[in-house]
Amino acid sequence: VLCRSFYLWNALDVPSVLLNGVPMISTEDGYLFADYVNSHLKQDFSRANVNLWQSGSHGALTAITLFLVKITPFNLEQVAVFMPMIFPPLLAVPLFYTGRLLGSSIMGFFAALIGTISLPYLKRTSFAYFDTDLFSLMAPAIIVALGIYAIKNPGLLQILWVGIMVYLSKWLDKPQIAELMYIAFAGGYIIAHFRNPKIYCHILLLCVPLLGDIKWPMHIVWNLGAFTVLYLIEKYAPPINLRIWQAVAAIAIFYTFWQSALYDSVVYYAGLYGSTGRGVSGGGFASKGWNFYQVSGTIVEARSIDLFGLSREVSGYIYLFWLGIFGAILALVRYPALAIGGFFLGIGLFALEGGIRFGLYLTPIVALGSSYLVLLISRYLCSFKYVNRVKYLNFVLAAILVAVVIYPGWRLAYNYNPRSVAQLPQVQMLKRLDAKTDSSDYLISWWDYGYVMSFYSDMKNLINGAKHHNDNYVVSKAFSSTSPRLAANLIRESVEGYEEGGGTAISKILGSRREGFNPEEFINSMASPTYELQREKTREIYFYVPYQMLPIYGVVRYFSDLSLATGKLRRAPLITTRNYRVDREKERILLPNNTVVDLKKGVIIQRGEAIGKVNTVYTHQVTQDGSSNMIATPVNSLGYYYVILSGYYGIVYLMSPEAFRANFIQMFFFNNYDKNLFELVERNTFATLYKLKI
Repeated sequence: VLCRSFYLWNALDVPSVLLNGVPMISTEDGYLFADYVNSHLKQDFSRANVNLWQSGSHGALTAITLFLVKITPFNLEQVAVFMPMIFPPLLAVPLFYTGRLLGSSIMGFFAALIGTISLPYLKRTSFAYFDTDLFSLMAPAIIVALGIYAIKNPGLLQILWVGIMVYLSKWLDKPQIAELMYIAFAGGYIIAHFRNPKIYCHILLLCVPLLGDIKWPMHIVWNLGAFTVLYLIEKYAPPINLRIWQAVAAIAIFYTFWQSALYDSVVYYAGLYGSTGRGVSGGGFASKGWNFYQVSGTIVEARSIDLFGLSREVSGYIYLFWLGIFGAILALVRYPALAIGGFFLGIGLFALEGGIRFGLYLTPIVALGSSYLVLLISRYLCSFKYVNRVKYLNFVLAAILVAVVIYPGWRLAYNYNPRSVAQLPQVQMLKRLDAKTDSSDYLISWWDYGYVMSFYSDMKNLINGAKHHNDNYVVSKAFSSTSPRLAANLIRESVEGYEEGGGTAISKILGSRREGFNPEEFINSMASPTYELQREKTREIYFYVPYQMLPIYGVVRYFSDLSLATGKLRRAPLITTRNYRVDREKERILLPNNTVVDLKKGVIIQRGEAIGKVNTVYTHQVTQDGSSNMIATPVNSLGYYYVILSGYYGIVYLMSPEAFRANFIQMFFFNNYDKNLFELVERNTFATLYKLKI
């Protein structure tokens, strides 16, 4: 709790992340869950709705937050940002209990200390990080603790507690995790008590919570009924042959696995997070599909990572990670029941392919292993002659070693930079927009900002954290096109088509076309003044261009640079970087990859060779009153490249004429737009807001 409070103290010194004196939500998905809660508070489910009892953690986070908002004097946003102070530290309870069950309360105490402030756990459960990760480790860690207790003390009542927690885990976390925990525990339970016929009745009981989704109250009635029947069988049924019990249990486990579709889930996540980025989507277009760039190729936390990188992400230092794993192996040899926690290791190592977010699940196993190894080392050091006479030296040495292990997490918490999805001026802009728009109107921006836009403006959007599919092409095309008319027509057609229902916006635009149809030619025809809209205007549409899009402009372009017909990437030359240095003495800009913009000679040099000439350099400046100015410095009228240098945003663009004339660059930096098609609503250094006139 103390480590998580550092974020609050740091945030109070950053006014741009505070709303009414309280830090704002710091994760994009957090605004989706806040919107879910808001919809239940207002009883308005037109834009956001979730079944409070559905499995998969969305319902749990919504229901718990809704409950806290109703019983406390705090509003939704206050509850949301303070929840990470309440639930994630509870991971200490099952970790401590696990150590105690294994015979060492001090081991459990140290494991709780290490686990609750580990690097990946802090990053995904820090103050204001309102997300389902609040419960992602707590629920499975409780099952491991209860499972170890059940293995050491087999009985139907103990299994009932494990079953209840597995049942709740489907609600608190992803169902796939509950399925993995069931397999791990069932395997360990059977191995430990292989020749006891009664334990197979217990395994049947564990199958019950995993069959079907959580549907209150009927599913509870089904569980209680099944438990009653199995209890009567265990107590009063005549002895049944062990082989029969084993066969029935094997069939039950297989049927549960088949019903849970765990294999399909693993394949799905492997495909989602292991994708190279490109994908083909048929979209229902006659007999022919189009090529779309898939968003998984641009998500940082979904990118694969090597083992050394994973080690640093989990423990801060490579040697601390491997010492923790080594300690876990030693603990497993000493306490075989700990093997049921092996699924933590399996899921965590999936980060090597699926992305660093899975590294979070390594936390409990590394924490337990580190604490066990710390105790072994301290006891060994205190076993020497004369040293063992010093009272409590064993615990002092152990505490020092634990301090070394938790130092990376403590340092991260102390120096954690406060952030929010939207800065205060942006939130105020969205709230002002909410006051003059209808909830059926649309606000267009990149999908990263879809949830926060909807929450504060109460408007719809084409793409967001859940809808980052083929319609990314539409928004990308509007921003990266050099034609304001194409952007206006494309977005109007997309919104009105999407509102018709029955598919994505791009599928409604392209429709079912005859053989030989060229989708790019059709979309580019929208730039023509003679193009006539095929759908009537039914609502207002606004363009929201936040400064956070500046470093990802190149990424945004990917989605429309990929040919719909051929799948080939036609990238306009563009370098976007925050890693640069201006050498004013030699009049040059130093960029990554040994790239130099020589302003004196007007050339671009890469690895010692001239690759092009500079046409114009634009220097972006912000005055004291907050207005922006672009100072043009012509370099070579025959030059190809344009340079935008913004010290205010700390970014440099080196781009082709096509990338320079794109709507995004012109609207954000130059306030250059077609006044017949767009109307400037509001502009500041944080964002620019336009209204579509057509």
